[in-house]
Amino acid sequence: MTTRPAKKPAGRRTKKLTPKQKLIKTSAQQRFNIQKITFEWQEKLFSQPKVPIDTLTEAAIMLQPQTYEEVIEERMVQELCGYPLCDQPPQKPARYRISYSQRKVFDQTELASYCSDACLKKSKYYAMQLSEEAVWARDLSLPSTVHVVPLLQDFREALLQEKKRSRSQQTVKDIRHDYVQRMLAGVPTAGKMDVEIVEKVAQKATLPAAGVHDAIEGYRIQVNKSVDSPTTIVLNKEKKILNKEKKTVEAVTRVPDLDDQDALLDDAMETMMMLKSMNLDQPDTVQQATEPQPLPVKAKPINPPKDQPSAVAGPPKDATKVIQVTTKEIKKPKKKSKALEMSLFGKVWTMVDSMTTRLTRLYLSDLENTGVVDMRQLFDGELVKETDAIRGHIFSEKILETYALIRTQITVRSTLENDLVDLIKTFRFADASMIVLDAPQAYMMTLVLFKALADLTLENTEWVDSFEKCCASIGQTSDVIDACVRVLKVAST
Repeated sequence: MTTRPAKKPAGRRTKKLTPKQKLIKTSAQQRFNIQKITFEWQEKLFSQPKVPIDTLTEAAIMLQPQTYEEVIEERMVQELCGYPLCDQPPQKPARYRISYSQRKVFDQTELASYCSDACLKKSKYYAMQLSEEAVWARDLSLPSTVHVVPLLQDFREALLQEKKRSRSQQTVKDIRHDYVQRMLAGVPTAGKMDVEIVEKVAQKATLPAAGVHDAIEGYRIQVNKSVDSPTTIVLNKEKKILNKEKKTVEAVTRVPDLDDQDALLDDAMETMMMLKSMNLDQPDTVQQATEPQPLPVKAKPINPPKDQPSAVAGPPKDATKVIQVTTKEIKKPKKKSKALEMSLFGKVWTMVDSMTTRLTRLYLSDLENTGVVDMRQLFDGELVKETDAIRGHIFSEKILETYALIRTQITVRSTLENDLVDLIKTFRFADASMIVLDAPQAYMMTLVLFKALADLTLENTEWVDSFEKCCASIGQTSDVIDACVRVLKVAST
């Protein structure tokens, strides 16, 4: 009986990773390595009871405020002071402290991680200087500038010495700026000014005499309130007003007899009483009289007809009241001046100019001449920083995501993903803000990189019309994109 050999299980075929997946994998591996290095520095700080001051200074490059808080918790678990330079056990104070002088209750939970208030202040001062930026986005080649206060040195004295040292390193421009700020801080603020703003000049308004609104063609309604007799309505003419006005007109128009002295005295006495009733006998009126006045106009005597009663005359001058209304001007809120901001073309052009290097020019030149670029030979002898590599991976992910959208709009059959990744590898990312792109910036940047590669690699020109529509969707033209492409080919920084 023959036995058949057992079949070997067929192995699964592994799919090749796309350029985007390779970038994501490489970026994740880089971040994992950075986290591993950060944990090693954390372990140095909490595994030793007393850490050297140089080690704590160098650890600031790889630490964030959150990771430093984890070091303090680990040291507290081991019954060590939270400040890495101190090896004393932490104190065990009460959770709350009541201050009768300030009438407040203070939470002392944080003090339980340290041996004294001095170590708490020094540790907080160290944590305050740590950067919030992610470690993988930092330039790890720069030295640490964190100031660490020694264990035996007084905290205030250390701050004064550090302040003097920083002042000695200041430039003349910084010193002048600090001096101006101190002078401006000493200027007293202006107090409130009682300024009354009158919108318009108030005109003197005359008030009608009391009861004028009840008059009907010179007659007023009067009700007899006698209890014995029935109630009747009587129309009385405005005699008082007319008589008073008539006397005033007669006093003005009457010419006294110069031969009769008694008549002159009576007329002068009557004139004085009339001036007194009109408040014209005050000293202020003398000063007003010195000003040039228009010639008086003689009024004609009013002789109302007997058959038809005249209308009620205007009220006398002594019964007028002046109401002056002042309104405060409503201040309109001042419009905030808008800060100048570069256009989309200006932002992308500046970004391309700062990212382009000598390797970028060589890459495009070799691609145009030979059609193939040897990346190993291109980067031979070039040192690539780890920070630039991580930032390049993040930037490539953003560009490839946008290119997938543009490719469907332009309907390009050729694959340019590998060429885009190789081109981005020649860039230099000196600042972490260069990889933070919003949607319009990422779209225009992808169009620039695609145009630079398409002109050198694609033979057909079917994509030109669709490319022009893509440019118009963000308010740009192909000429603007070509201007940015020329920066890639010419710059050699």
